[in-house]
Amino acid sequence: MQNYFHLPFDPGISLICEFNSQKMPDKKITVLIVDDEEINLDILEEYLVDQGFSVVKANDGQTALEILISEKYSFSAILLDRMMPGISGFEVLKIIRNDEKIKNIPVIFQTAAATNKDVVDGIKAGAYYYLTKPFDPELLLSVVASAIEDYHNLQNVIEAKNNIDDIFRHIQEIKLQLRTIDDARKVSAGLAILFPDTEKALIGLTEIMINAIEHGNLEISYEQKSELLKSNSWAEEIARRLDLEEYKYRWVFVELSRSSTEVAVMVTDEGAGFNWSEYLEINLDRLSASHGRGIALANMISFDSMTYIGSGNIVKCVTKI
Repeated sequence: MQNYFHLPFDPGISLICEFNSQKMPDKKITVLIVDDEEINLDILEEYLVDQGFSVVKANDGQTALEILISEKYSFSAILLDRMMPGISGFEVLKIIRNDEKIKNIPVIFQTAAATNKDVVDGIKAGAYYYLTKPFDPELLLSVVASAIEDYHNLQNVIEAKNNIDDIFRHIQEIKLQLRTIDDARKVSAGLAILFPDTEKALIGLTEIMINAIEHGNLEISYEQKSELLKSNSWAEEIARRLDLEEYKYRWVFVELSRSSTEVAVMVTDEGAGFNWSEYLEINLDRLSASHGRGIALANMISFDSMTYIGSGNIVKCVTKI
């Protein structure tokens, strides 16, 4: 595997990775919450303010849109009730996704009930996540934190893309070798620039690379990750396993090829594989879980095709240009 670049990269390769290492902004992060039930607004506000967020409330879709369009606030996430009188949350989401100034803000749907079709339609329309009422506080805060982190990472990627797009358009092939979660986030951000839709590609690339490390090379099962997240020890366990003799020399290999018609990425880990077929579609049983939706999201929105090969330790993702 000597044709692969190891992380950290030499100065030329690091150009595509280092911009994603910026910290979240120091200023207070603002979240817009939209619900026609005042009690739900109060509950959400209490949860979020207790965690240090700034909150702006709207009790209907029209008011929410007016707040967003006014540009009075800089929002990092939106919690949006799907079913409301007047303009529904689904219609609000479609308007947001068609407005260049606010289209990248992550929208988290909140709903009393959701069918599989509701979830699929919402995600395809651009929803970041679904939360079912009544809210689980830990899941709510976890989802909001993830959405905000992803949003600020995306802003960094877009800024970098604007600065170096002329250079990157000439890239035809890249081979990389990585082993840590931080590596995966940086490489995903760098490679997403080469896709026609950077936002969608970033979601999928990040998921499949992190999956290759934690579930592939480090052999953390779905059930084990659930317990680790519940005990807030996921990052600690990742670091511990990366230092174990049985895992420390395992790598994830990433190959990107780009032509006039498509961008293709192949990700290969050195684990035993997994039952990938269970995770390609949205599963309502996992909707209220702390994880387990990433592969389905990548398959649905990030790429034109996503194919697992053999036991599941190789995945090829293709996007048409």
